Amino acid sequence: MNELEDIIVKNGLYFLKAKLPLEGNNDNKYWIYAIDAHPNANAQKIYAEQLYEYLNEKKLVIKEQDW
Repeated sequence: MNELEDIIVKNGLYFLKAKLPLEGNNDNKYWIYAIDAHPNANAQKIYAEQLYEYLNEKKLVIKEQDW
């Protein structure tokens, strides 16, 4: 854990460090444009999947049958 994560967890909050797969020097595969490193749709999909998995593990996902 790093300092920020320690503070967050110690205060009872959840922390997820979402990551893109490492694929050598082709990081711009997940960029909007070659000169704009903001995450593109492919990166957003990966982040969303990681977030859903994390929330599900923490039992924070409300499933339809629980309504």
